[in-house]
Amino acid sequence: MTFEEERRTIRINPDFKPRWYQEEASNAIFNYFYEGNTGHPLIVAPTGAGKSHIIALFCKRVLEQWPHQRILILSHVDTILRQDYFALLEHIDMAKVGMYSAGVGIKERRAVTVAGIQSIHNKYGLFNESTLILIDEAHTVPPKGEGQYRKFLSKFKCPIVGLTATHFRLGTGYLHEGAGRIFTDIAYSIDINRLIDEGFLCSLIPREPSVTIDMEGVHTQGGDFAKKEVAERLDREGITTRIIDDLSKYKDTHKQWLIFAIDIDHAELTSYMLNEIGVETAVVHSKQPKVLNEALKRDYKDGRYQALVSVESLTTGFDVPSIDLIALLRPTKSPVLHIQMIGRGLRIYPGKEHCLVLDYAGNVSRLGPINDVQVLKKKKSKGGEPITKTCPECKRIVAGVVKICPECGFVFIFVEKLQLSSANKEIVRKKKKEVGKPTWVNVDGVTYKEYSGQYGSTMLVSYRCGIRTFFEYKNIGSNSKAGYNSQYWWSQRTLTPMEQLPYSPAEGVMRAQSGELKVPKSILVSERGKYPDIQDYIF
Repeated sequence: MTFEEERRTIRINPDFKPRWYQEEASNAIFNYFYEGNTGHPLIVAPTGAGKSHIIALFCKRVLEQWPHQRILILSHVDTILRQDYFALLEHIDMAKVGMYSAGVGIKERRAVTVAGIQSIHNKYGLFNESTLILIDEAHTVPPKGEGQYRKFLSKFKCPIVGLTATHFRLGTGYLHEGAGRIFTDIAYSIDINRLIDEGFLCSLIPREPSVTIDMEGVHTQGGDFAKKEVAERLDREGITTRIIDDLSKYKDTHKQWLIFAIDIDHAELTSYMLNEIGVETAVVHSKQPKVLNEALKRDYKDGRYQALVSVESLTTGFDVPSIDLIALLRPTKSPVLHIQMIGRGLRIYPGKEHCLVLDYAGNVSRLGPINDVQVLKKKKSKGGEPITKTCPECKRIVAGVVKICPECGFVFIFVEKLQLSSANKEIVRKKKKEVGKPTWVNVDGVTYKEYSGQYGSTMLVSYRCGIRTFFEYKNIGSNSKAGYNSQYWWSQRTLTPMEQLPYSPAEGVMRAQSGELKVPKSILVSERGKYPDIQDYIF
């Protein structure tokens, strides 16, 4: 389907229900500027969290309040441009949304314009009326120099917002730290662990394979392993044969594989050997015509191939939720590339329980799990103890501080000299919470929604308190202890007799939205635990 054909099929979706964090993230951008901040903030959202809808929700709110705003959305990959454009069409009238990209074949400007930086970097005059700029995949903006992004953005004085799953770059650290950076701070970050726990993202299971590529003595070039040196020293036939033999164990248990290879020759060899053992495999790389690569990717998405082998592509903007096995054959020192490769397996899909990560390149041991990755500036590495370890029973890779293997129950024995430091940085860096007494916060408004999570349906209650929102879940109608607590909670807010209480979350939401419940003036919030806990109310 062409771009023109596809966009004619999309209309505003009045039934769209944003996930709680998408709504929070879009509100966080709005509130950042509404509160008078003058910086250029970042939104940090894991791969698969739906950044396109965060952008669309924010743009919709801006245009509703200030119709004359001109918003420019930038990225460097056509697939991401298309994703952002089509997400916008679900929220904003098509007449207000434009696409400007030579790669897509469309050049139009609207109140909101999605544009490829390659197509407009020297066309400042066409977009000098922009009052707000959003950058999807903001980690591609260099911290210094005269690249396309830097030259183009230097012409603007308007606010700039970046969205990314990886808010750091190889060798230069965090995007918002240091002199000369475009981005100044983080307006909102989403905890990947919580999204996995709540079923919005798929769990990743890293398991140590039977063979690992030895990188001892390989030099560094441009901050990463010297690619030519890796290719020259690699015993392709020997190591690749052993890798294919190891992969063959998952032929019948995992349906869709994504494999990252070292270079084109290595990718083609890997593809050939997988096909030889009966795993239908395609390979995409830069020497093949673009039209062929796109056709192979479509066939892979449609299930024509069980495996797809990639070279330096498919790390961003390639969304196939059914991927349930990631094989890393490409060694890297880049935390961004590391996260982007593994992140392809984070999306949820019917029947998909997890995504298996087989790290033949040793990247997980070198850089850490993607929610506990090492972010090191150039020449700052101090070495030290490994930040992961492998269960000797089931070969699952776990963080160094884990005491009991979550898969097989093996109990690790800790030796004092092997204890690990806590210097590792997280993908989504958590804000430190003060450990103090619970505090009372004023409530500006309350909303009620039905929420379906891994524990079934509940009523989600959202308390809007200034620029923050606090949540609690009520098991309306349940016969469990949580259900009885919810009955008491409901009785505090209404004079309804016990026998007339709602019997389901759906009924509870309907009745709450009709105004049956009193709204508290203040809530008592404790932030000592993993998530804020609402402990009391004043009506």
